[in-house]
Parts: sequence; C-alpha cells; structure tokens
Amino acid sequence: MHREQAEAMGSDLFQGFLGFVSLLSAIVSIVMAAHAARHDRSLRAWLLSSAFGASMFCLGVVVERWDTRELRAQLATYEEAMRAARERANTVAARRPADAANRAAAPAAEGPVTPAQEACAINDTWECAEKLTLGQIDRDEFRASDQERYYYVDVTEPSAFTVTVDPVPQRKQIQLTVHDAFRREINERWFIVQTPGSLDTRVRTVGRYYIKLRLSSCCPQTPEPYAITLAS
Repeated sequence: MHREQAEAMGSDLFQGFLGFVSLLSAIVSIVMAAHAARHDRSLRAWLLSSAFGASMFCLGVVVERWDTRELRAQLATYEEAMRAARERANTVAARRPADAANRAAAPAAEGPVTPAQEACAINDTWECAEKLTLGQIDRDEFRASDQERYYYVDVTEPSAFTVTVDPVPQRKQIQLTVHDAFRREINERWFIVQTPGSLDTRVRTVGRYYIKLRLSSCCPQTPEPYAITLAS
C-alpha cells in the first residue's frame, strides 16, 4: 500500500515538473521570438519553432504519463474484480460437495418417512414403525429401557380412523399422537393411569400416517403392558 502511494506521488511530481517545463518553454519561446524580431526574422522563426516544439514535446509526455496512470488504474480495478470473481467461484465449488453431503445426511423429516426395510427388534423409532391393520389388536409392553412405540397406517382416501389404547399402562400416563408422513403432529391425547380411551382423527390427504405412544417418563422398572387397536 505504501509503495503504491509512493509511486503515485512520484508520478504526480514528475507530471508537475513536465508541466512547469512546458510552461517555461512557452514563455521562453515568446520572449526570444520578440527579441529576435528586432534583428533577424529567420532567427526569430527558428527559435520560435524550436521552443514551440520543445513545449509540445513536454506537453505530450505529460499527457502520455497521465494516460498511462489512468490505464494502470483501470487495469488494477479489472484485476481486483477478476480476483473477487475467482474467489467466489472457488467458494461455490468448495461448498458444493459439502451441500451434497448435507443433503445426503439430512433427516428423513424433509420428506415422507418410510419404515426401514430391514427387520427391527422393536418398533421404538420412526424407521421401525409397525403397521396397524383395521380391527387387529396389537399387544405389547414398555420395558425398562423403553419410552416410545411407533405405528403407521396407510390411508387411501379422505376418511377418519380411531385409535384405541386398552389396556393402558398401570403406573404411568401415556400420550398418543398422530403424525402425517412428514412427522408433523396433527392430533394428540393423554391417557391417565388405568383409564383406557380412544382418539378419533379425520384426514383429508391420502398417504401414510404415524401413531406414536409415549410414556410420561422413562423408564418403567417393571414391564407396562398395553394394547392398541385401529378402527375406521
């Protein structure tokens, strides 16, 4: 930065010097021409043309130096713009693999959730949700390391379905929630201890819906049996 300032200052000083020489040459040419006019017209003409030529040469150098400085400034601006463009391009190129990796690692909540194809030991995650069939009773129990159970139902037309929990856990409250294919909660109910009940849900969009059972706290020291039933 200091070097550029020094170069610019030196260029200004040189241009000022040449401008002064040009002005001085013009004054000298005028004075000498006036003096020579008294004696010899040919000498006057030669001196006048020489002084004029010298002043024009100095003036041309000044203009050329000014044009060169302007050109350098324009080139510097162009190079800075090109450098910024290259940096932006490099940043975008470096970010693309990371964006792709992030999209690949994005949770399934960004789109419809599909149960895992591989066998799951228990249905305690979204991916291991167990299918509920109309009229079928699914009996299970919460164990010492459990707090949640997941189920799903496929709806083929706008309709309503009812989920019944009977019996319910004897020592803990249980929460029943219904979620759409994007895991967004659309219905909810709490069942108090030893009080069975049902939850009616009406849906207008066909597709997959998830049913989640969750104990009020983790985790039962003794098994907590329950049964869940799906009806239309």
